[in-house]
Amino acid sequence: MPNIPLWNDEITVLREAQVLLAKVSRWDRFTDVGVRTRPQTVLAHSFEAPLTSRILLGRLTPHLPSDLKLDMDLLHTAHLVHDIAEGYTCQKHDKSWKDKDEADDVREYEAYSIRFNVFPEPLHTHFDRAFLLQFTHKKDLSAFPEHAQRQMLWLMISRPWENRLFRAGETWGYMLFAAEQYRDLDNAEVLTNVLFDLLPTNDRLAREFPGYNIEVWTPATRVWAVAFIKAHADLLLKPGDRERALAL
Repeated sequence: MPNIPLWNDEITVLREAQVLLAKVSRWDRFTDVGVRTRPQTVLAHSFEAPLTSRILLGRLTPHLPSDLKLDMDLLHTAHLVHDIAEGYTCQKHDKSWKDKDEADDVREYEAYSIRFNVFPEPLHTHFDRAFLLQFTHKKDLSAFPEHAQRQMLWLMISRPWENRLFRAGETWGYMLFAAEQYRDLDNAEVLTNVLFDLLPTNDRLAREFPGYNIEVWTPATRVWAVAFIKAHADLLLKPGDRERALAL
């Protein structure tokens, strides 16, 4: 195989991101049980996520503090790379956020670090923080390496708004895809499960993030979502969720 004396690290990172993520499918917990959805790979999600976040920010900006200075470079990079390690860990199917545990998070971070350690400072720290931003809302980070814990502590102190906006963008993105399946495919299974799973997250974002309860999770939207969940409670996949849904 021919060799060139330059750009090899960049070529490898960019090639792997495109080739490997295109092989990792999403929403398999539905398709594996015969539920039809529009196919979506992690590569497609990695394009959709920063676009969704930017649209959401445009809607939320009028409600945010006027003197707030967001680190848009960090936020944009975080959306681009947050799932990239799913390609590195040789997964053919995306693992749902609700099914991941701390060991999964650490394993993905370590796989990510191996690839992105090739970049010099300050670029390396930027990529490190961008990937770790997705975990900074979790209560227990002790399983991560000490240097990663230090970076996440810095993010929690110095970039709290970026963490909230990342979670808001991911949450809305899940709901937008699920709503698309209902609108375009008459598929209520995905929307029912996503709305039910994200109900506590949406309620928390509505309390914590200015404008989220006006632009996304309005009181009327919540009432509609709860009614939709109850009407389709038989479609919930996890045992016991039907009873919990009907008790909402």
